[in-house]
Amino acid sequence: LEAEGIRGIKLHPNFQNMAFDDPRLFPLMEAIGERFILMCHVGCERPLDKNPASPHKLAALVAMFPKARIIAAHPGGYADGVVALAALAGKDIWLDTSNTARTGKAAARALIARHPFERLLFGSDYPLFDPGEDIPLQQARFGFSDSRMEALMCNADTLFEA
Repeated sequence: LEAEGIRGIKLHPNFQNMAFDDPRLFPLMEAIGERFILMCHVGCERPLDKNPASPHKLAALVAMFPKARIIAAHPGGYADGVVALAALAGKDIWLDTSNTARTGKAAARALIARHPFERLLFGSDYPLFDPGEDIPLQQARFGFSDSRMEALMCNADTLFEA
């Protein structure tokens, strides 16, 4: 992957049948190290103890592999905003903003407020949602000025420079 210029890998526990706390994932995490960015789908409608992509399980994975560059998709918990807030806010992890224009306004705003701004990434969950439509929706949802929204959209530059 490195030789071909691949910079990142996506982990979707719900589809790949490998929960964040599955020991089979740990050798992969060791191999990823700092070499790749790991985007992780987080959350689902299952109860937390049965949720392979729970924000708490991802937080534990982040603690186990502190050098990994991890992005939690769907602000750390699609449909689990309150849980994501408790598990991921302020942790050494990147959060994308996909789906925040449509779900959990209070929890999404709280998560964004409690997480370092420079560790937030604009996301739209394309092709499900159009980025051009999500920009103004997210800007309104978070109350961002034009310059703050532009800064959000540039935060990925730092992640990819490393």
